[in-house]
Amino acid sequence: MDFEKQYTDDDYANKAGEANATGQILYVLVTDEESDGAKKKVGNLVLAEPDYYVCYEANYTDGTINENLEAEKAQKLKDIEAQEIKSRLMSLDLDAIRPLRAILAGTQTEEDLEKIKEIETKAVELRITLSTLQ
Repeated sequence: MDFEKQYTDDDYANKAGEANATGQILYVLVTDEESDGAKKKVGNLVLAEPDYYVCYEANYTDGTINENLEAEKAQKLKDIEAQEIKSRLMSLDLDAIRPLRAILAGTQTEEDLEKIKEIETKAVELRITLSTLQ
């Protein structure tokens, strides 16, 4: 990539530290500039949220904004929530082992039966919620 840097290596390092501390991304915004009738490509440092700009190489951008950013963020949140629900469902499965073992052995108590009903009620609710996310 050939362009004139409008920043020093120290500027880059400082901005990278700032980006890291704030959860942002350091982009190099490469644009055409006209000076004395001549066009040249220049690069400036820009901080923005992850995926804010469309990048054509690493973190280099021409300033094109990612129009799908909000949809992508919403999908990521749905994916995280779905994974959390799946983890809770697995935990419920583990909670059901002891009462199910007692039921299969014919040594169950009323408490075992209630526990299984409670677990299944929670699992049904979680599966319904999960189905709306997928």
